Amino acid sequence: MAKSITLTDAEMHELRGFAKCYGRNWKAELRKRWERANCSPVLQHLRNKIGPSGLAAIRQCDLKPKYLPPTTREHFEARTPIMPDVVAETCLGRRQHTLTPVQAAWFIRHVDVWTRWFHANNPEWKRSLESKGNAGRDQLYVWVNHWLDAYLLDPERYQAQHPEREYERGARSDVPQEQP
Repeated sequence: MAKSITLTDAEMHELRGFAKCYGRNWKAELRKRWERANCSPVLQHLRNKIGPSGLAAIRQCDLKPKYLPPTTREHFEARTPIMPDVVAETCLGRRQHTLTPVQAAWFIRHVDVWTRWFHANNPEWKRSLESKGNAGRDQLYVWVNHWLDAYLLDPERYQAQHPEREYERGARSDVPQEQP
């Protein structure tokens, strides 16, 4: 029974880059470089960690990222007339709440990024959001109201359970920042 190999994000990133650069024969090229100790420190460390047998066990599909980053705003706007930030603002405006402007802005950004993330990673969401008529927009209102119900119960807890990811930073430049 083969033992499971866990690779760090840095190792996966290096392997993806190497495989992309060398194409079909990337494993043969990497083995040659390992023999000559002629590769990046991360890849050389990987040799010591998994060895040639571990490399042989890695399949091309293992190198694909588990999830895609959110659809870019430009691409999303070209594919659908829906504006997630406006939907979030509308949902917030229809509810009585005690959110600070910073908390409200966080939620609006969260909705914008999550909607585009689901668009990139979930075919059903994508199909719904890109559908003709108002069906996609109406479905987004349902989802956003669901998220807002949870957020209004405990904004700090909700934010802790939905941490900002690297690709979310700078998603909107008009979001006010907390003052220390």
